Amino acid sequence: MTTANFSDLNSNETQVLLAIAKASDYNGGDFTYATEIDKDDLGEITERQLKGYISQLVQKGYILCEVGGKQIFASSKVDFLTEYLG
Repeated sequence: MTTANFSDLNSNETQVLLAIAKASDYNGGDFTYATEIDKDDLGEITERQLKGYISQLVQKGYILCEVGGKQIFASSKVDFLTEYLG
């Protein structure tokens, strides 16, 4: 299993990643849809900011997105998104 090192994430990126991981639990822990992310888990982060943080998480290699960014997958840094909930 690959282990992620979260030292390159800021607090908002971590919050978004945790919200994505929580949403992924409904799909077996390895993917979710952007529409399934609970707004309560995002705090003050707006939908526009969420898109930016998802893009940053893709660039940093934590998640992968299908074209259009609707479906979100764990990257090779972790086996399942739920690893983030530890």
